[in-house]
This record gives sequence, structure tokens and C-alpha cells, in this order.
Amino acid sequence: MKVHTPEIKMNTLVMKFGGTSVGTPDAMRQVVSIVKNEKSRWKNVVVVTSVLSGITDMLLKMAVQSPEIDAHTLEKNAVEIARKHEEIAKALIKDPVLARKVNRQINEILDQVVNLCKAITVLGESTPRVMDVVASAGERMCIPLLAAALQSADIPAEAIEATRLIVTDDHYNDAHPDFAKTKKLTCKVLEPILEMGIVPVITGFVAATESGNITTLGRGGSDYSAAIIGAALPADEV
Repeated sequence: MKVHTPEIKMNTLVMKFGGTSVGTPDAMRQVVSIVKNEKSRWKNVVVVTSVLSGITDMLLKMAVQSPEIDAHTLEKNAVEIARKHEEIAKALIKDPVLARKVNRQINEILDQVVNLCKAITVLGESTPRVMDVVASAGERMCIPLLAAALQSADIPAEAIEATRLIVTDDHYNDAHPDFAKTKKLTCKVLEPILEMGIVPVITGFVAATESGNITTLGRGGSDYSAAIIGAALPADEV
């Protein structure tokens, strides 16, 4: 007689999605499908995401000191960035209350960026630290959107800023992680979430100094973020 044995799930998978993977409603819908499939195979699934494609370029152009960048242009660009996120929210988030919450979070981040860019325009100069706040805004806007899209597909998910996980030096624009401190924080924050069966949706590219200032990990930083988090947990696969 053949005895049926239940499938044993593998332990921990970290998946990283790039900007084109989350940049449109159809693309993000595909990400949701992939995560749902992997969640059925793995005990723990961790998602690291980049910014929606094209958004970082728009943000950085807003922070450029140029005669063409005035308050009206900044507000116009912010409205366009918000619209791109709202289009995905409208398509993928079923609960109108959750959709409004996500749109509010995105607009709060955009307001911060606009205010910083207005200050740059007035002062006529910026700093690497300020540019990291601006450059990281796209990832910070993406995580509540993707987490809500997963929740709408009945996948428990929680948006987590990597500022809570990855500790770096203060070499802004290209920061270097402190791996011992990062491992301790990553396990402390993520292990209870994973124990509850929730999928953490984490900002790629973004980290923070010990004092909490936002830093970024340089070119290819989202891939690096996934590798750092995978090593810290540790994950079976990234």
C-alpha cells in the first residue's frame, strides 16, 4: 500500500524584483503570482524590491539645481509619480480603505521629497546625505504598494524599510554595511514576521547609519540588499 507523505517545504527564499518587474499593473500582477507560487513551496519567503522603473530618474531630476526646476515643475513631477503608483494601486488593491492608505503613504514621501528639492533650489546646493533621501524615495514608495497588492491576493505581507535592517557607515551614495550589526537587526526584525507566515516586502538599495540617517548602497544596490539579507537570515536561496 502506498503511503502518502506530505510535501516538506523548503525553509527560506529571498527574491529580488527589479524596476521593470514592478513598473506596471501587469508586471506587478505577475510578481504577485510568482510570490504566491513560491509561498506554497517555501516556509519563508522574503521579497526585496527596486523602485518602479523610471521613478528614480524623475526624482533625481527634481533635485538638480537648474533654472527649469521651479516649485510648479516640482509639484507637476510629484503628481506624475503619484499617478504611476495610483494606477497600480487601482488595478491591484481590492480594498478601497487599503488603497487610500497606500496612496496616502506615497504622497507623504513625495511631500518630503518636494520640500527637500525646494530647499535645494533656494540654497543652490545639495549634499550627498540629502540626495540619498531623494534617491531612496522610489523604493520607499514601492514597498507599501507591493505589500498591499500581495495582501489583496490573500498573501499576508508587510512593508519593511531596510533602514530597520541594514546598518552602514555614513559614506552617502555608496555606503558600506556593518555585517555583524546588520545580521543582528535583520534577524531581530524579520524572524518574528516570518514566524507568523508573513512575507516581508523590503526596500532594495536603501539602508541607514547607526543614528538612523538614510543611506544608499550604490549602483546595483537592490541586488546587494537581497544578498545581504539572504546572508543575514540566512536564506537557503537568493
